[in-house]
Amino acid sequence: MSLDDGEAHSAIMSARSKVALIARVHQLLYQSGTHNRVDMKIAIEEIVTDLVISAGRSDVDLEFSFLGDLMIKISQVSPLVLVLNEIVTNSLKYGLSSKEPRLSISAVRSSEQITLVISDNGAGICPAAAEEKSGQGSEIVEGLVHQMRGEIVTQSASTGTKVVLTIPTKPQSSNVKGAN
Repeated sequence: MSLDDGEAHSAIMSARSKVALIARVHQLLYQSGTHNRVDMKIAIEEIVTDLVISAGRSDVDLEFSFLGDLMIKISQVSPLVLVLNEIVTNSLKYGLSSKEPRLSISAVRSSEQITLVISDNGAGICPAAAEEKSGQGSEIVEGLVHQMRGEIVTQSASTGTKVVLTIPTKPQSSNVKGAN
């Protein structure tokens, strides 16, 4: 396989993007001064804004909404931003084609969990594509969500797609069978 192959080039660019994203997370860690926690609000705003700019999508209206203490542990930051990267990238590539494209990201922390909602006003996910949902990106997202002990739900309609990610904030009990 040569590097001129479109699939190979795309895979290399995707891997490069993910490595740069993890480097960005580490930069945010050191900027926070805590070295073990990151303000999710800052991370989300910076990463999503960078993704929109690097996609050349100056037409996208970004909306952010945050509620509660959104400082999260480093063990959750890396998988979370990789999931965010995948969802936002898919939205930019496939979802946002309307005349006034809008991407909304909100995060709310309760005593038990963080709920992250990513929604766009695109055409929604084609039912055939939703059934296929076995792409490498989907597998990565599902694995990362599982790693965070979270849940992800995708809702799609002709008015857009909404992805809801919930992540528990409390450590897993050590007396639960199979806990690490």
